[in-house]
This record gives sequence, structure tokens and C-alpha cells, in this order.
Amino acid sequence: MDPRERASRLACVRRDAYRLLGSLFLTPPPGEASGLAALADALRETLGEVAPEVVSELTGDLTAREDAAELTDDYRALLEVQTGRSLVPVESVYAAATFDGTSWQLGRLRNEPWHRVRRRYVEGGFRVRDDVGVESDHISCQLEFLAHLCEVEAGAWEAGRDELAMSVRSRAGRFLREHPASWIRRLRQRAADLARTPLYRLAPLLVERFLAVESAH
Repeated sequence: MDPRERASRLACVRRDAYRLLGSLFLTPPPGEASGLAALADALRETLGEVAPEVVSELTGDLTAREDAAELTDDYRALLEVQTGRSLVPVESVYAAATFDGTSWQLGRLRNEPWHRVRRRYVEGGFRVRDDVGVESDHISCQLEFLAHLCEVEAGAWEAGRDELAMSVRSRAGRFLREHPASWIRRLRQRAADLARTPLYRLAPLLVERFLAVESAH
């Protein structure tokens, strides 16, 4: 296989992984056993080599469930409805978050990280969809931006524009380190405290593992 074609395919694989991870924080789980099995297959195929033990625990739980009632309740409490268990996966909230051993003190929405990611989006030719309904520094938006950069990189390799491809990859690396990688550990720790199902307890850990691989890449 031509090196450019290989690089383009790899960029597309990375794009798909970012989009799958982002969707876990943005859309409710599938409602039926068949949908849960399909999600398990997608996790296994896309991220199984990145974090095999995490993916194995997730997929085992998903395929053993007959319905998504417990997952749906966990999703709503953590990510949809404002409750005492709300995860609020937004960088501005976690950039200043502290944990005293018993409780979390979170930051406020639309602090400096919110402004910085919006500038990076404009520079990278990315626009947050108005119908998404989440903050610009929400983890799903940050992962979608990285997916967007992977797609641009793939196109650059296909067009033989090697310098552009490497420039886009460098932009992605800087954004990854400055933004999602800088706060995913705190999100992962809080999810471990609040989540009642393996999917939402381990989703931030899966993101953390994938970002580590991407940072090295």
C-alpha cells in the first residue's frame, strides 16, 4: 500500500474513534439489546487494541444486558438532567475543579477555556452545530473537532499535500494537549465517583487511554 494511502486510512480510523467516543457523552444509549450489541461491536472494533481490558469490561456488560433501562437512567442523571449526580463534561468546569476527598467543587461555565477552544475551532475551519445544544468546550465538541482535523489530514494525504497533512496533525496534537488531555483525568475521576454503570464509569477512562495513544502518535 502506498504510504500516503496508509496515512490517509489511519487518519480515517482515528476520526471514527474520536466520533464514537464523543457520541458516548452526547447521545443516549441504544434502547434495545441489538443496539447495545452493535455499540459493543463498534467499541471492540474501533478501540479494542487501544485499551483491551477497558473495552472488554464495557462490551461484556453491554452484551449481557437485555435492555438499556439502567444505562438510560445513568445517562440522564449524569449527562442530560441537572441533578446531584450531573457529570457536566465541560472543560471550563473542570479546569478549576477541586476534590477535597469527600466532595467536588466545580468551576463555572464559559471561563477562559471556552473562549480558547472557540478560537481554535475558527482557526481549524470547524463550527459547532447549533442543534447540538452543548457548550463549545464540552468533551464531545472537543473530540468532534479532533475528528474534523483527522478528516482534513486524510484528505491532504490523498491529495499528495504532505506538508498540509503534517501541519494539520501538528495542530491536532497541540489542541489535544492544551484541551481534552489537560482535564480528562479529573473527568474520569469524577465519573468513577458518580456513575452506576460500567459504560459511564469507564467512558472517560477510554477517552484518556485513546488520547495518550494519540499524543504519542
